[in-house]
Amino acid sequence: MFDHLQELKSVLQTLGLPVTGQVRLVEDDYTRIAILTDAFSAAHHAVRAEAGDDLAPEQVRLLADLDRLLVEVHRQSPTPRLCSELALRQSGDWRQVRYLARAALLRFGWPLELPPGCRPTGARHPN
Repeated sequence: MFDHLQELKSVLQTLGLPVTGQVRLVEDDYTRIAILTDAFSAAHHAVRAEAGDDLAPEQVRLLADLDRLLVEVHRQSPTPRLCSELALRQSGDWRQVRYLARAALLRFGWPLELPPGCRPTGARHPN
């Protein structure tokens, strides 16, 4: 179950990032929403199957609300409406996705930060 929780945490962190961060982590404009929706759905359902009874009611509700919203946004995403960075920035639905992801992170006690493995490496300085 730990792996599924880590995956859920990583996806929530990505969904909670500002749009600029999301665009840098998932570069393909036309599949970004599908990739994020599929990743969240897989992690969410795995966690619910393995730890559903251990989750607090508020955690369950937030994850279910986010799942429903992502499915709705994904249905709309094949159109050019949500393909560009500008469209995501202007979308009230995508703003709500980011809000719910952040609320879920808080409910799980997880920080809003770049997911593991996505940190900038920076330049190395010689000793």
